[in-house]
Amino acid sequence: MDKEQYVKKILKYVVATDQIKERMKLDLLTGIESKEESGLTMEEIVSQMGSPKDVARDFNQNYPECVYGKKKRKMSMFTVICAVTAAVCFAIGRIGRLVYLGGSAAPIGGADKPTGIQVISGPFSALTIYDGLIKIAVVFLLITILSAIYLFVKDRKKSSQ
Repeated sequence: MDKEQYVKKILKYVVATDQIKERMKLDLLTGIESKEESGLTMEEIVSQMGSPKDVARDFNQNYPECVYGKKKRKMSMFTVICAVTAAVCFAIGRIGRLVYLGGSAAPIGGADKPTGIQVISGPFSALTIYDGLIKIAVVFLLITILSAIYLFVKDRKKSSQ
């Protein structure tokens, strides 16, 4: 295995931003080249440094903020996606429900006020679907809230260390 392949395998297991990985790649290549200039073969260098997984594991353990930063971005993105999904589901469900029920309320018989009557023609009417979308929105809203709380607590723990 040549130095490029070795470094590429190390970076495959490192959990960090692309910017940090690029800097790490340059540092690793520089270190390997200086060892080669001192007369070591690539096999000797690999045996000194360790397997790519070991080198990456050491980096991930010594720089947990890189791992946390990447996980935080993923969790933040997940939270935003859940919030958007909740908003879209709620909007479609609510607007659809209003359109579906729009002008169906009218006085019946001797009633003093308009009475809304719903005639549902099957188990999966449009109203059922709109109500389902509203329920899905509530679930995604709860997931969004829990994700936001998780991120807040994690940040508080991180800042107190």
